[in-house]
Amino acid sequence: MRSILCASLLLLVMSAPEVRADGLIYQLPANGSSVRYDIENKASMNGQEQTIMGSLTVSSVGEATVDGEKCRWIEFRLMIKRENIERVTLAKCLIPEKHLGRGKSPGEHLIRGWIKTGDGEPQAFTDLKSPQAGGRVIGYLAGPPPNAGELEKVDVESPLGKLACEGVTGTHEFEQGNGTT
Repeated sequence: MRSILCASLLLLVMSAPEVRADGLIYQLPANGSSVRYDIENKASMNGQEQTIMGSLTVSSVGEATVDGEKCRWIEFRLMIKRENIERVTLAKCLIPEKHLGRGKSPGEHLIRGWIKTGDGEPQAFTDLKSPQAGGRVIGYLAGPPPNAGELEKVDVESPLGKLACEGVTGTHEFEQGNGTT
């Protein structure tokens, strides 16, 4: 279910600049480790069906100490392929380790980050709601939604075998500039 939930979550990435993502970082990973989620989105726009493929890779890519606090660099690499054109967005965020895990809100404790879309120049940011962040990272680092709920466990086939996976449900609203998603 978690992979189905994550796939559904990632489908929203393509239709909105922000998404809810409590669950992408449920526990602090070992530095140097990563996880990749595959994306397949079939949508109909103006009577034409489109398939969008891609992936989201979440990696722990470094450690730092800021004001005596252990922090982690978390990297998000989103690759979307539409009509044989690939578009990659890469974001790196420095977050105190104590704020990474299930039920926590790492985005509220962001120290700094960078985002680069396609061939564009990297943009630095210190607030996920800033125009430089572009709204593309806020959902990955959101905490639990105010109306969080649990979903029933379902069996999911994986390279590790059949796993009983539970899911979560809920909604978030993000304000950025003059808009809300």
